[in-house]
Amino acid sequence: MWEKVTKEFNCMSPDNNKRSTEVLRRFYENKKKDLRKKTANKKIHIKGTGGGPPDNIKDDPTDNLLLSIMNEKTVYGLECSWGGDVDSESENDEPDLHNKNVEI
Repeated sequence: MWEKVTKEFNCMSPDNNKRSTEVLRRFYENKKKDLRKKTANKKIHIKGTGGGPPDNIKDDPTDNLLLSIMNEKTVYGLECSWGGDVDSESENDEPDLHNKNVEI
């Protein structure tokens, strides 16, 4: 698959600057890593307590395209339904662990 991507990329290169498969794959992996970091930083900022100016995180035009290709769980993480930091509509969803009549 990467050989095909390399061939198509090199055919479309306007400056006739050829890239190797390894270089293109590393670029793709780095873009995914950067997008995960950017998404995590946005999430941290949203959950913050405020007290300062909003972060100026610029969106890259390729972010939406990359998000459509990537697995959502690797970008946004998994939802935790027990004691995590996810936003829940009901704060009382946790079981009563002090009740001795809890069935397991």
